[in-house]
Amino acid sequence: MFSQFLCVYIYVLVLQVLYDSRDAFFYCLVFDPSQKTLLADKGEIKVGSKYQTEVTNLLKEGEEDTRSSSELETLVWTPAHGLSDRQIDQFLVVARSVGTFARALDCSSSVKQPSLHMSAAAASRDITLFHAMDTLHKSGYSIEAALSSLVPASGPVLCRDEMEEWSASEANLFEEALDKYGKDFADIRQDFLPWKTLKNLVEYYYMWKTTDRYVQQKRVKAVEAESKLKQVYIPNYNKPNPALLASAGGAGKGAVLNGGTNGTAAVAPTICSSCQVTNSNQWYAWGPQHLQYRLCGSCWQYWKKYGGLKTAGVFGESEAEAVRTGRAEGDDTALSVSHRPHRCTVINCAKEFKLRAHLARHVATAHGGAGEGARPVMKTRAAFYLRASPFTRLARRLARALRRPRHYARSPFSPINLHQVKHECTIAMAALGGGAEMRGAGPVGVARARGAVGAVAARLAAAMGTAAPRAQDWLTLTPRDRMPVPNHVAFPKPPKAPGSCATILFV
Repeated sequence: MFSQFLCVYIYVLVLQVLYDSRDAFFYCLVFDPSQKTLLADKGEIKVGSKYQTEVTNLLKEGEEDTRSSSELETLVWTPAHGLSDRQIDQFLVVARSVGTFARALDCSSSVKQPSLHMSAAAASRDITLFHAMDTLHKSGYSIEAALSSLVPASGPVLCRDEMEEWSASEANLFEEALDKYGKDFADIRQDFLPWKTLKNLVEYYYMWKTTDRYVQQKRVKAVEAESKLKQVYIPNYNKPNPALLASAGGAGKGAVLNGGTNGTAAVAPTICSSCQVTNSNQWYAWGPQHLQYRLCGSCWQYWKKYGGLKTAGVFGESEAEAVRTGRAEGDDTALSVSHRPHRCTVINCAKEFKLRAHLARHVATAHGGAGEGARPVMKTRAAFYLRASPFTRLARRLARALRRPRHYARSPFSPINLHQVKHECTIAMAALGGGAEMRGAGPVGVARARGAVGAVAARLAAAMGTAAPRAQDWLTLTPRDRMPVPNHVAFPKPPKAPGSCATILFV
C-alpha cells in the first residue's frame, strides 16, 4: 500500500513539474479532406488540480498519523454479522422479488420492460443487490427490520441504474456522440447531452459496453473497416514499354526485304524469332538493334518469366559475338547469351543446359558423340615455354634494390618501371666491366656447374665451421638381394612353365 501511494505521489510531482514548465502539450496529425494534407493540431495534457488530486505530504520517519480513521472512512459491511450465507442469499432473493413487483407497479418501467422476464432481469442488476446489502447493514443485520425497510408505507422501493434511467432517444444520441468524439465525455456532454453529468455518462458507458448493442456495433465497424481497407485507390500507371513496337515493322507493300540495288535500307520481316509466327497483337524488339529481332506477345512473356526462348538455336556463333560486343558497347537492348538455354537435338532427348560446354559433355557421354554440337569440350591450346633472356637473369642480380619480390608478390598489379631497371643494370654492367667480376655476376648463356648436393653441403659446413653432415643409413637404398623375405606370402607369383616366357598382366 505504501509503495503504491509513493508511486502516485511521484507521478503527481512529475506532472506538476511539467505543468510549471509549460511543456504539457502534444501534437497530433489531422487529415484535412478539403486540402488533402496533414495538419499539426496542438493539444494540451490535462495537468493540474482540476484533473489530479492534491497529495498530502509524506509522514516523516517516526511521526504518527493523528487523523481519526472513523472520520476518514465509512463502514458499509462487516463479516462479523452473525448471519449464514444461506440467510443472506434468501434475503437477496426477496429483494429481487420486491424489485420486480415495484417495476410492475411503476408505469414508466412497465413501458420499458413489458414482459415479466425483462422486469426480473432489470431487478437482478447490481443496483438492487447493493441497496439490499446496504439496507441489511443499516438494520444491524436484522432480516426482519431489513424486510420492513424494503417495503415501507409508501410502497416497495424501486432502484434503477443508468441503463433504465436513459430513454431510447438518449441512448441513440450517446452512440452518435461516441462515434464522433470517442471517449471524450466532456465534449459529448457539451454538444449532445448537456442535462447529464459526467458521472452519468461514464457509468452508462461501462454498462453499455456489456450489452448486445455494443457487440453488434463493434462487428459492423469491423466489417466497414475491412471494406475500407480493400477500397484502396491505385492510380493508373501506364508507362510505355521501351521494347514495345508501335507498329509492326512487317514487309508491307513496297518494302525491301534484302536491300535494294539503289542503296535503300532493308526492312526486317514481321516474324517471331522464337516460335516463327507471323501474326501477333503486339510485337517487341529483342536483341541488338542491328539484328532487328522481333518477339510476339506470348514469347515475350515467356522470355520475361524464364529468361530464355521457347526454341533454342536462334543465335549463331557470329550473332552471339555480336551480342557480346553490343553489351560491351553499352547497348541496353543486347541480351546475354547465357540467358538462352542450349537444348539437346538428339531425338527423344530435349534436355537444356546453360553452357554449350555442358551440352557437348552430355552429348559425348549420353549419346556417344552423336548429334549436333558434339565438339571437344576443351580447345587445343599451343604449349609455350617462357625462358628469361640472359640480360633479364643478369638484371635480377644487378638490380636487387629495384626488384622487391615480396612487395610485388603482395601487390601483383603494381607497375614496374622497366626503364629504371634497364638504366641501373647498364650502369652496374659498365662498372663491372668484362673481367672476373662480370663473369661472377652471372655467366651469359652457359649453365653453371653447381656440383652434387653432398659436396655443396660439405663446403657450406666447412665455411661455417661446423661438422660435415654424415650420410644417414636409413636414407641408403637396400639392395634387392638383401631385401627381407616374409614368412608367408598371401598372393605368391605363379610358377613359370619350363621353356616359356614370363606373362605380364596389366590391371
